[in-house]
Amino acid sequence: MTNLSNNLGAISALKGYRVQFLYTLYRILTYNESEYKFHPEGRFEDIDIYNHNNDVEEIIQVKHLGKVITLSDVVTTRKENTFLRRAIEAYNEGYNPIIKLVSFGEINDDVKNLTNSNYSAGLIDKLKKQGLNKKEIEVIKGHFKYEIVSEQEIKKEILLSLDKWGCLVDFEMTFDLLIYWIYYSAERQIQILPKDFKGQFEKICKYQRERISFSKTFNYLIQLLDNNIQEENIDLLKQDFYKGISATYKHILADVDVVRIDKLNLIRKKFNSSNIVFIHGASGQGKSTLAYRFLKENCSETTVYELKHLPENITTIYNVINSLEGISKGIRFPITIYIDVEPGNKEWINILMELSSKKNFNFLVTIREEDWNSIEVGDKFNFS
Repeated sequence: MTNLSNNLGAISALKGYRVQFLYTLYRILTYNESEYKFHPEGRFEDIDIYNHNNDVEEIIQVKHLGKVITLSDVVTTRKENTFLRRAIEAYNEGYNPIIKLVSFGEINDDVKNLTNSNYSAGLIDKLKKQGLNKKEIEVIKGHFKYEIVSEQEIKKEILLSLDKWGCLVDFEMTFDLLIYWIYYSAERQIQILPKDFKGQFEKICKYQRERISFSKTFNYLIQLLDNNIQEENIDLLKQDFYKGISATYKHILADVDVVRIDKLNLIRKKFNSSNIVFIHGASGQGKSTLAYRFLKENCSETTVYELKHLPENITTIYNVINSLEGISKGIRFPITIYIDVEPGNKEWINILMELSSKKNFNFLVTIREEDWNSIEVGDKFNFS
């Protein structure tokens, strides 16, 4: 079971535990009559499933280790509170759940044999060496199950399930947003009912349709991050970057930058206290590079907009604001707007003043030191 940090999106964590939320999405979409609510990052495991009586019906650990899973990976040690130890805690509290291991890889025979109704003397001896007593072994014996799955097959089943609901605009985008929503729910300890999930699916579909319309109208001003580098010359991107050509998101996708972990962590920390974070410094210090790397590691690309050109016409600014506010209501996690302030431009202040109090927005702003020193924003909105 993961320990998710409470920060802006934390897509780095999401990427690390993607298959966990992938399987959660699959289970929600294929729920049965007895399954009432799903708790990603639950009290006991990666997924806790409750019935209509609010009893824990199933606890699931999802593993993707890249190696064959053995007893030591799933049972316990005397010093660690791991999978089966937490399952035993559920039984000690009076629950009677199925104890399930889901693996995106191979499982050895010892783990498979945990599903048997009778354990061999050798298996019992191994379990005792892992720190389990006779009573705990009996709990596992009657309730353990395993499932070996593949990411491709699970994703295929998800597509088939979503396709039956209709209104799919773009499957990959829908899929990514649903996975991100489940992560967001897990981070905030939100339990998911199937009817809540259906409502969120419909909101995401609405968000996609409005996002398409928004992009057609304002694409010259505000754009989604361009994440397609399949046809790019990576060597040329590297050469351009090291020659000092202004960084783009494609440079980050090509991993030509030096990842500054301390700065990324500092930005995450700042977003915990404010939804507006400024990166300021002299020209050429890597502000844009740092911003793009942060966006890649911590935000869903489908919810990031880059304000490319700040209009001087106040009417256009308000049109952009109203449209952004409208589409943001279609999802229950933040839209992130990146602004790289052009030298001498101060129109961005009006946008931040209008949107800073909105709960569905985060802003990352890069600005030259000269411009930063020439303005006063401290009394207009809160920022870090």
